[in-house]
This record gives sequence, structure tokens and C-alpha cells, in this order.
Amino acid sequence: MRCAVASFDGVVSVSAARSGGARGDGARGGGHGGRAGGRGGGGDGLKTKTRRARHASTSGAMHLEVRLDPPSLEQPVPKLIVFDLDDTIWFPELYMMAGAPWSCDRRGVVTDCANEELRVYPAAREAIAMIATHAAFAETKLAVASRTNRAQWAFAVMDLHVC
Repeated sequence: MRCAVASFDGVVSVSAARSGGARGDGARGGGHGGRAGGRGGGGDGLKTKTRRARHASTSGAMHLEVRLDPPSLEQPVPKLIVFDLDDTIWFPELYMMAGAPWSCDRRGVVTDCANEELRVYPAAREAIAMIATHAAFAETKLAVASRTNRAQWAFAVMDLHVC
């Protein structure tokens, strides 16, 4: 597995990609029965997906007002907190987007080159804000991890400070 680690504004970012063995080659068991040309096929070690139609998240999570209760200063907190990106921090997933160049307007709305909006879940925004500002988390590191094969897009979006 190849890994890349980057740090920006005190946040550690980790990106990983498998090396060798595509799905269905029997190397990891299961898969799609060795079917050639299937999802993830090609032997390049990268997972490929078909782009779905763009649509708003149907979970209702985008429309919740979130208020998290901070821990007391005496309460133990983790030394490291890791968030997934796609459909945990933001929606839609990056493979569903048209891609770079990304832009951020004065209201903080991030859009791709097709003017499709990448929305941050309110609960994720609130959690990250609490971790970044509350004294109980002063020694806690924040990291992100993603299986995306669009790591450069993820880094570019994070550079726009979407959270």
C-alpha cells in the first residue's frame, strides 16, 4: 500500500492506494469471480467506480441543526481523531464530481468546475470546529483518511478550508 501524509493548519492528512492485485483476481479472496473488465478490474490496483447521477443527500443529515456538548477539561479525550472524507465529512463523494478547478465563494460554498456544490455535513463541521477550538482537545491531532483515487482533489478542497 502506498501512503501519502500531509499536514495543513495543524491537520494531518493521510491518503492511501493499494498496490498490486485488482478485485476479482483471487489475491484477497472473494471479489467478482475473476470476471475481466468488472468494477475495479484492470490490474492497476486502483478502485474504479461508475459516476452516479448527482443528487442531494437524501439522509436529511444536511439539514440538521447540530449542537455538540463539549467534554469537561477533566474528561479524557483521544490523542488522535480520524475522519473519513467522502459521505462522512462531505457529499457528494469526489468520484461523483466533475473535479478541479475548485472554487469557494465568499459564503464558503465550494463548487467544482461544473458548478456542482460539495456540501459539508453540519455534524462534521461542528465536530471539527469543537476539536479545533476546545481546550480539552489541545493535544489531540486531527487526521483524515480516504480510499479515493482523487487524492489531489481532496487536498485541493481541504485547502479551501471547507470545515
